Amino acid sequence: MLFRVKKIFWIIFLLFDLCLLSAIVGGIYYAESDGPRRELEVYLSDLSGRKFDFEENLDFVFFPWLGINTGPFSVSSAPSEEYPHQLIVKNADFRVKLLPLLRGVFEVDTIIVDSPLLRVDRGKDGLLNLPILEQSSDDSKNDGFERFLSHLSVRGVSVQNATCIYRDVVSKNEFVFSGIDVRTGSVRAEQPIAFDITAILDTDFLAVKASSNVKGLLHLSLEEKTVSLSDTSCSLRVESEELLGADGVIEGIAGLDFDLTEGTVDVKGLVVQGLGVRFSGAAVCKNIYDSPDLTGSLKSTKFDPKSLLSRFLPKIIPPEFDKILNSASFSVSLHSTMQKTEVVDLKLALDDTLLRGEFSLQDYDNPWAEFNLRADSIVLDSYAKLFALRRVSLQNQNGTQENKFQVKKEHPLKDLVIADLVRRIPCNGKIEIGKLVFDGLHMDNCRLAISPGPKVASISIENGAYLDGKFLIKADLVFDTTKEKDTLYLMGAGSISPVSLSRIPLKIDGFKIRSGKAEFMLGKLISSGKTLGELVRNIKSDISIESKSVIASLNYKDVPDQFRELHVNSLHLGIKSVSLTVPVIEGMAGRNLKVNVSCALANPGVSVKGNFSGNVFAVRRSIRDVSLKNSKLVFSIEGKDVPLIKSKIALTCSGDASLKQQSIKLNNFVLSSGKIKITGDLIAKRIGSETATVQGRLQVPQTNLAHVFKLFEIKKPATQDPAAFSSFALDSIFNVNGENLNLRINSCKLDDSTAKGTIELAGFKTPVISFVLDADDVDVDKFLPPEDEKGSAKSVSGGGEIQKVLEWEFPETFLDSINASGKVTCDSFRIYDFAGNKISANITMRGSVIDINNIKGGFHEGNVAGKLSLGFKNSTVVLDTDIEARGFQAGHFFEDYIGNRYVTGLADASVKLSGRSTANIDFINTLGGHFAAKIVDGTYLFSSVPVKDSAAVKVKTAQNKVKEAKAPKPTVFSIMEGTIDGDGGSFAIKKFLLKTAYLTARGRGGFNIPEDSIDIHIDADIIQLPNLYLKLVNSLFDAMSGVNVTATGKLTDPDVHVRGMQRWGDVLKDVLGVPEESFKFFRSYIF
Repeated sequence: MLFRVKKIFWIIFLLFDLCLLSAIVGGIYYAESDGPRRELEVYLSDLSGRKFDFEENLDFVFFPWLGINTGPFSVSSAPSEEYPHQLIVKNADFRVKLLPLLRGVFEVDTIIVDSPLLRVDRGKDGLLNLPILEQSSDDSKNDGFERFLSHLSVRGVSVQNATCIYRDVVSKNEFVFSGIDVRTGSVRAEQPIAFDITAILDTDFLAVKASSNVKGLLHLSLEEKTVSLSDTSCSLRVESEELLGADGVIEGIAGLDFDLTEGTVDVKGLVVQGLGVRFSGAAVCKNIYDSPDLTGSLKSTKFDPKSLLSRFLPKIIPPEFDKILNSASFSVSLHSTMQKTEVVDLKLALDDTLLRGEFSLQDYDNPWAEFNLRADSIVLDSYAKLFALRRVSLQNQNGTQENKFQVKKEHPLKDLVIADLVRRIPCNGKIEIGKLVFDGLHMDNCRLAISPGPKVASISIENGAYLDGKFLIKADLVFDTTKEKDTLYLMGAGSISPVSLSRIPLKIDGFKIRSGKAEFMLGKLISSGKTLGELVRNIKSDISIESKSVIASLNYKDVPDQFRELHVNSLHLGIKSVSLTVPVIEGMAGRNLKVNVSCALANPGVSVKGNFSGNVFAVRRSIRDVSLKNSKLVFSIEGKDVPLIKSKIALTCSGDASLKQQSIKLNNFVLSSGKIKITGDLIAKRIGSETATVQGRLQVPQTNLAHVFKLFEIKKPATQDPAAFSSFALDSIFNVNGENLNLRINSCKLDDSTAKGTIELAGFKTPVISFVLDADDVDVDKFLPPEDEKGSAKSVSGGGEIQKVLEWEFPETFLDSINASGKVTCDSFRIYDFAGNKISANITMRGSVIDINNIKGGFHEGNVAGKLSLGFKNSTVVLDTDIEARGFQAGHFFEDYIGNRYVTGLADASVKLSGRSTANIDFINTLGGHFAAKIVDGTYLFSSVPVKDSAAVKVKTAQNKVKEAKAPKPTVFSIMEGTIDGDGGSFAIKKFLLKTAYLTARGRGGFNIPEDSIDIHIDADIIQLPNLYLKLVNSLFDAMSGVNVTATGKLTDPDVHVRGMQRWGDVLKDVLGVPEESFKFFRSYIF
């Protein structure tokens, strides 16, 4: 029986073993198949809403741990994403101790997750694209889960080499967190979990590289349903060569207590340092879920701001800025809730300036700000130089860039309604500066107050100082409820009491103010408008400057000595600014200005007055682009010491101008003094460039030249005609194109002389001048000195000692530079009593020599032709003539030249003379050349009594009694000709022949002008006598055949003798006409 029982037991035991073996073998077979993998994929996919994919079958471990190695698996991304997988894990290892399971205790070995890669995107809606895990709300299941966790024990969790890629879809920025390692201590119910998290960030955004570490204790209570962190510390290290420089590193550390259930975060011992700056602080935030309440503080140690800024500026701050940016520090306390934010105990120290203050912002939905800032002292001079250095750098950069398209940048606040801004950001606060110093301005107790209204802003400086003067300014910006809604009104005024001009930091080379004071007044500053742009456009201001007893010095090379020291009795400058009267120029700001200036100088005695009105436009922060529109200028100057002019001169002009375009347009201008007036208009473009153009008109109406002489306080020149230099008029048009000038003279009139024509100039550096002039009624003799002055101007010859004077100094460089050529015509011309008509000539001037060629014209019913040359070299004037006159009437010539027809007949003449003149050598003393003349079929009568039509004349006897005498009659001749050659002022008669019906005369001899001597002999052979009685006598006295006439002695006072037949003086008088007077006649009118 017992044996059977044993046998049955072993059979049952064997069957149980076989079943167990079959179950184990079947379980192993099932575990090794893909069944568990597929079921787990389906379960997790349903749970997450994303597809789970295990690349390999699950690897089960049964002893001594029951565990699973998942191998590589992935979680798909959302269908809208570009990448296929959102999570990729290389392997996950999860193991549970087998024997403790029999007691209901779950002892889990360290959970290891190897190399997970997670992609997270922040979409346009601001949400993350993480899978949504749907958890069951079955209470029974939750209770079982809690009991399970109460018996759960995990050695730890280890996430190795994790990578997280975060991308912002909107900004396109992508951050890569790599090398993240997470390690925890043992995980047991009701016990804190120690954890350690490290991460590395590497992104292309600013080339930032960062590493961080967080470690501490995690408190998890399922019974109380709380999660918190304690004894937690955070550390951070950031590098960015692009942002921080090659060696720039920022490191930070802080302690952190975090209660997720209570919603409390406590940051302790925060320390951040890098780039030479160290910050420390602490913060506590309570009730972070419902109503966050943050309290904290932050402060820095002293640091070197210059070194910090040098890392971010394109250029190192120059060493000369050694007094600024040497030290800085700050500290602040902060309290912020959902209702308000308060910043208290703000302290900011920069060099010697300390700024303190408070700030609060309440009701975020309808914000209200209050602030109170106080600075003890601010000295801006050195900082302003630094800002100017920055602006120059930016301008140089902009100047080297080629901008093909200029886009106008509108100011974002230009059209913003200020009332709306006040309503959006209502605030109430003030800024106080105990002492503000800038560019000589010392301002104490400066206050700026801001409020929502009706006084929106107020600024006042009650006790300021500019150099040695007092400074005061006050301005208010207010709403006026009685006027248009939302319109702001600006009202202000200010003044600077007299300051010493010598202390003003104004540096102008060659100009220095030595003494004197000036007072500045801002009498009015008003404006109104709804927007900032309207306020600026509508500004009206009234500024005046008054100065007295100013002494200044000018140290320029070309300034005369009398103007090197200026004594100003009084100076007034007034500037009124109002709105524009023309449309604004795009890209420029403008005002309509009215400027009034007056200045009275004691030394030199000069008075200046001026008024300007017009629209002035300029580019902000630049004086290189200034434009004037619809402008008018009235300027006058007068005084006893004004150079050249001795009467008041006024200039009035109106037009437009542009500094950038280098253009000026004067619609009309008037330069006047008394009854003298010069008018015109002008258009100039590209002034100062090689392609500059100037077009205009210049007019001088009929003007009495006596007013001109009075203006310059010069005596009218003594002239042969007292009526000369009586009036002048001009009408001309000029055109400048680059290096070329074209002057068209429509009309020019001097007394009765008129001219018109064209003058062209090519090249201002080496000018080439061409001209065509047409004149009429040109009488040069009218403008020559009177005869007595001419005579007194002659040098004394023949023994008188000549006093030496300084030689003439010609501007030879200027004369050599003249290269001119042209043609001149004149209908009526007269010079030195020689008159011509229809005169034309070609004129050139080169190398200080004037050549007048191809002279042609009418000459006393005949013709004249020839050439003339006049040179200026080495203090010497050289003249060379070659002129011929043909077929002219000698009677007209003598009547025009002398005043009576002493000689008549048809004449030819040739003059080839040359000579030179200096300040000590008279031209006539060097005269030389050839002179020839011939007159045919003429008459002569060299009588001292001019006779025309009367047969008798009245003469005085020796007893000074008047009686009638027989009028002399002219002698008829068939030919009169002569040739004279000379050199150096010495002339010889080569030929002289006179044939009449009664005699034949021949001459010989000569005269010397420098030696003042003459020796001329004329032999006259009497052919027949003029009446019957004398014919009879002539037949009886054949031997009496001739008469000799001699002129000897001084040329200036010759001795004239007539020899032969002296008893027939009356007869000879009839034939020869008075010989002595004849020679004196030639002497007077020729020499």
